[in-house]
Amino acid sequence: MKGNLPKIVVVIVAIIYVISPIDVVPDLIPFVGYLDDVIVGLVGLKNAVSIFIGNQQQGQIG
Repeated sequence: MKGNLPKIVVVIVAIIYVISPIDVVPDLIPFVGYLDDVIVGLVGLKNAVSIFIGNQQQGQIG
């Protein structure tokens, strides 16, 4: 679990960033405004999947 802590933090921060109305690039700018949300969301999703697969391989899930 300790090895997953940085990944868990990235997932939590990504969720908060995507939900938050405060963005690095405002959503009012066409395409680019949503691109930062997509990138952060994909990074969070990649880490979430990595955590799940790692735990499943170790027999900690299901």
